[in-house]
Amino acid sequence: MPQESTTASEGAGEDRELLSRIARQERTAFDALYRPYYRRMFHFVLRVVRREEIAEEVVDDAMFAVWRPLEQFRDGGRSAGSRHP
Repeated sequence: MPQESTTASEGAGEDRELLSRIARQERTAFDALYRPYYRRMFHFVLRVVRREEIAEEVVDDAMFAVWRPLEQFRDGGRSAGSRHP
């Protein structure tokens, strides 16, 4: 059992590192986060919505939600989607 928690802890650390790199606009980091999570998220959402096209859209929106805030940080919060001037 300790081996599993060490592995989970290492995985969480890797994900935090990827998120940190994503915050620095590293597209390769986003791709590295996207690939392993997309399939798991897709199958989870598919069980709920039961339609592949909707599941794809939901997961794409969720993954985009990780990337989009970075655009706002990059331009100081002045992007088109920002609520602040």
